[in-house]
Amino acid sequence: MLQIPGADASVPFDRAQASELLRRRWRNAVERSLTRRGVHELGSGKGYAELQRRYVGVGTSDERQETLVLGFRNGGGSWRLVALRSTP
Repeated sequence: MLQIPGADASVPFDRAQASELLRRRWRNAVERSLTRRGVHELGSGKGYAELQRRYVGVGTSDERQETLVLGFRNGGGSWRLVALRSTP
């Protein structure tokens, strides 16, 4: 699942499509910081991490920030990223 501005959350994406959408979204940004805000296990093999991202658009000086929520599922002893949500 991928919920970012410019992507239709109701349409399922395969790994390659999701990677390309993220690459296009983040290619015009200069990162300032990425801070972990929390990591939480929800039980039943599910969990999420919340990140705070600060960046500026290429060619601008306006700093922006967004919260990224990464959803994970534990299967076979390892955690796998299954969802990414971006909110301003």
